[in-house]
Amino acid sequence: MGDFMNISKILAGAAMVAALGTAAHATTYVGTRDVAGATVNLSVTTDGAIGVLTQSDVTDWTIGLTDSAGSFTLTSSNSEFLDIGSGLSATSTGLYFDFGSGGIALWENSVIGDDGPFYCLTSNNCWGNSGAAEGVSTQSPESPIEGVPQSGNQLLARAGAVPEPATWAMMLVGVGGLGMSLRGNRRKAAVATA
Repeated sequence: MGDFMNISKILAGAAMVAALGTAAHATTYVGTRDVAGATVNLSVTTDGAIGVLTQSDVTDWTIGLTDSAGSFTLTSSNSEFLDIGSGLSATSTGLYFDFGSGGIALWENSVIGDDGPFYCLTSNNCWGNSGAAEGVSTQSPESPIEGVPQSGNQLLARAGAVPEPATWAMMLVGVGGLGMSLRGNRRKAAVATA
C-alpha cells in the first residue's frame, strides 16, 4: 500500500510539472546557409509561434558569420533584430523566409542602421547590394558585402531536438517507477528466500 501511495504522489507531481511545462514551447531552429561563399550558422529561438513571425516572437539568436573578410558572431546580447512584413515564418519543424513576400529580416551588430556586421534576408536589396536578397557582412562598415539573389519560400533552419519540460518530467517519472518496481521485486525475493 505504501508503494502505491508513493507512486500516486509521484504521478500527481509529474502531471503538475507537465501542465506547467506546456505553457512555454520555445523552439530553437538550427541550420547553415551558404551565401556567395560566406557561411551563416544559425541558431534562432522563438517563443514557439507557428506561422508568420513578428519581431517579438524571436527571443534569442546566435548567428555565426564567416566571409572573405573574416568572421563575426551575432548574438541577442551584441546585436538587434528587425522583422518587417510577412517574410519570416515557422512551422513545428522549420524556420523559413519567403523571398517573394517583400518582407525583411535583419540581424545587425550594435544598432540597426549603424553599419555593423549583419545578416539580411529581403526580397531583393540587402544593404544597397542590388539584387542580393540574402546578404552577409562581418566587417564594420559593411565592406565587403557577400550577397545572392533568392526566390521563393526557403528553409533557413530546422527545429532542434530539445525535449520540452513535460517530456523530461515524464521520463523522470518512468525511471523512478522502474526503480521502485525493481526495489519492490528485490524485497519480495529477499522475503521469499528468508
